[in-house]
Amino acid sequence: MYVFELPPKVVYELGDVLDGGNLWEEIAQLMPDIKTIDIEGCRRTEKPTESLLRVWGSKGYKVLDLFKVFGRCQFVRCVDLLKPYVDPKFHNITMSTEKSILSPRSTFPNESVNKGDNTQPSTVYSKRAQSQIEPLLLSEGDSVQSSNEIFSGLHTIPAIKYEDIQDMTNNFAVENVCGKGGYGVVYRGMWKHMPVAVKRIQARKGGQLEHQKERIRQSLQELRHLSKLRHDNILSLYGYSMDGPEPCLLYQFMPSGSLEDRIINENEGKNVVSYSTVTRWFAKFRVDDEKLEDKPRAGRPSKLDKDALRRKIEDDPHITIRELEELLNCGKSTIGDHLKAMGMVKKLDKWVPHNLTDLQKAKRRCASEKLLQRCKNEEFLDRIVTIDEKWISFNNTRRSTSWCKRGEAPKHVPKPELH
Repeated sequence: MYVFELPPKVVYELGDVLDGGNLWEEIAQLMPDIKTIDIEGCRRTEKPTESLLRVWGSKGYKVLDLFKVFGRCQFVRCVDLLKPYVDPKFHNITMSTEKSILSPRSTFPNESVNKGDNTQPSTVYSKRAQSQIEPLLLSEGDSVQSSNEIFSGLHTIPAIKYEDIQDMTNNFAVENVCGKGGYGVVYRGMWKHMPVAVKRIQARKGGQLEHQKERIRQSLQELRHLSKLRHDNILSLYGYSMDGPEPCLLYQFMPSGSLEDRIINENEGKNVVSYSTVTRWFAKFRVDDEKLEDKPRAGRPSKLDKDALRRKIEDDPHITIRELEELLNCGKSTIGDHLKAMGMVKKLDKWVPHNLTDLQKAKRRCASEKLLQRCKNEEFLDRIVTIDEKWISFNNTRRSTSWCKRGEAPKHVPKPELH
């Protein structure tokens, strides 16, 4: 079982133990492949233990490795939390302080490394990839120092063979395509039993050598920046490949879609983020404000009790938005948005001469049937002659509007002052 497969409840309980007193930093010092930049990134988060386990888990370590780290530190409570997820034969592990208690991790087990050399195989392969790609980066006026500046900061990121990238994406199969961008195509793949996103940086057709170099420089710059950032809203970078015909970057896979889907994809319907919201986000990010809570706003509150609004409309369907503003102490736009979400619209009432009961309707039908029968027996209507005309007053009373659901027929209201 891998570290990233731990249940959230266990991770939360480990955070309760290690976050207090910054005990997680003592654990981080004993974790292989955890660098100073990783620890600094965890310090900036609200839950450093959870961030540390997420970073370490992305490097392919198992729960047994974490169990051994807790054993070395003699954190008995943390050891007890992990026992259900570790083979029982390891439960009585000695609280050793020897560094050999952890099995060395290697991205490429088949890579040969000198026994006397403490360098990780991934580091050896990273240097080899750097030596292969440096000639492509150097232009006529460039120096080796400028190339080293580009590669600086990449020693903490594992280099992955291009053949392994092909295997995890099924040789870049079309059905694994997640999206396309200006610099390449993103594929979905499986790496160390977890889904990942592989960005395959491709050159444009007919591109010149300088364009190829600029493409690789852009990839390395992206690598450098992502390796320095640890944030819940930024994709984690797992590795890179530079030994193939095209550079590839290995990212954390996000099953909910891309940022483009959430912002500008109209097919998402009501879940699409509005343009004004995105503008407000960037205004906050520009001043290094990453808080999720909105600042107190002036004017009337924007929150509204939907049940109270529904009761007001049911009690008086003819109530206006202005009256609702005063009764509920909310702004016009807030009430309008809630009415739209409830599917309520304003419709003109349908006038009828009278509001008749069922008994009155039955009496009128009976009288009408008698008159029709009388017409059949005697054509008395022919004896009615109009002998005079006169002017009558015309009063066009304005019809009122009432709230009702879309698709519903308007309400019947008796016409006032009908004689």
